[in-house]
Amino acid sequence: MKLDSTRLAEDIEYIESDLARLYSFNERLSNPNATMDTVVKIARYEYLPFFNPSNELNKSTITSLLNTGNIEYFDENIKSRILKHNADQLELQKVMDQNVSIFLGSQYPKGPVMQSENSLMQSAVIKGPLLEKYWASKRDDEFLDRMLSTLSGKILMYNFLFDSKRQLFQKTNEMIDFLTDLENHTD
Repeated sequence: MKLDSTRLAEDIEYIESDLARLYSFNERLSNPNATMDTVVKIARYEYLPFFNPSNELNKSTITSLLNTGNIEYFDENIKSRILKHNADQLELQKVMDQNVSIFLGSQYPKGPVMQSENSLMQSAVIKGPLLEKYWASKRDDEFLDRMLSTLSGKILMYNFLFDSKRQLFQKTNEMIDFLTDLENHTD
């Protein structure tokens, strides 16, 4: 049986990177000298409105064991640990998916900032006088509320995903260690 925690490690690294960027925005916006221009600058040139919660887990091993019935070849202790690990994975994935859904449902109907001139979005931005008009209109309380809520919500969501994926990473590595130890003692 093969388990791998590489994908989880990559997800954790991605979330850490995004969290660092979001916390830098948080710090700048929390500065006593922060102004509406600070919010507009972040929204216009730095913030990416996208959210990529990669919550897919590798379940091919357990799916194969269950579909083929091969799980029955394991003794009860091993079988129960494998099934418990699968149940833990499914529960964490369900909770992550529910929280992501709540976040997306509460933040994005208000309309994310899509005219960001962040270098990753340059080719999609409508330029010219309409872009300037768009940004000139973003100096109101509604825009401020939306940006602050979106940034705070995204930070909370990434913290939740980070903690959940770290738990799952730890549990997966414990299962890998258990199976490796088992394999080493049966050779």
